[in-house]
Amino acid sequence: MSLALGPVPPLPLPVLIAESEPVLLDRLPRALNDRIPGIALSLCSSRKDAMHALTLSRYQLVVSDVALAEAENFSLLRRHRDYQPFAPFIVTAEREDRLLATRAVEYGIDDIIVNPIDQVQAENSVRRAMWLYQMRVMMSQRIQNLDKLRNWRAIANVTETVGALVDERVLEMQETVDAYQRTIQQIETSLKYLTGVATHFETQAKTRIAENLNTLWRFRD
Repeated sequence: MSLALGPVPPLPLPVLIAESEPVLLDRLPRALNDRIPGIALSLCSSRKDAMHALTLSRYQLVVSDVALAEAENFSLLRRHRDYQPFAPFIVTAEREDRLLATRAVEYGIDDIIVNPIDQVQAENSVRRAMWLYQMRVMMSQRIQNLDKLRNWRAIANVTETVGALVDERVLEMQETVDAYQRTIQQIETSLKYLTGVATHFETQAKTRIAENLNTLWRFRD
């Protein structure tokens, strides 16, 4: 299956960048601002500031230097997931960080941007992450809607049985049940499609992470 990334999801796109290296804290935001107009970036240069930012605001994506992400047993990643369980977490890493990057992969990050940063790679990584977030949210919403509709359909079925002696009421309730069933089928169809797309993206993400991690390990000291 070949899927084009297309445009980014609707703005604004709140993204937190946590980077302890001043040069990278300047370079990465400039690259993203140039290539994804309207992206809403918040910048932090320490884990403490990043933790505080996550407490105050909700971000659809966090991009963190792997050393900051790993500090105190990945406390930054854990807090982000506590508040935004569907939002991706990307780390930046260079060859000296390969052991930390390996730990980060084991901890379940969504992508690695290898330093020195390539602007195209950074842009694509962020675009993929934003679409992944949107798909995860849509899937969750559709699952919740399905649960509600199934409950309402069950209630309508019970009401129909109780009112079986009143023909008009039975007909109304049957129409309600049928309407719920049609809506359920529509949502199930869209959910099946979304699941396929999300699975494809998740699989691609794992492949990219493995490739980027291998790149770090291939660097010569």
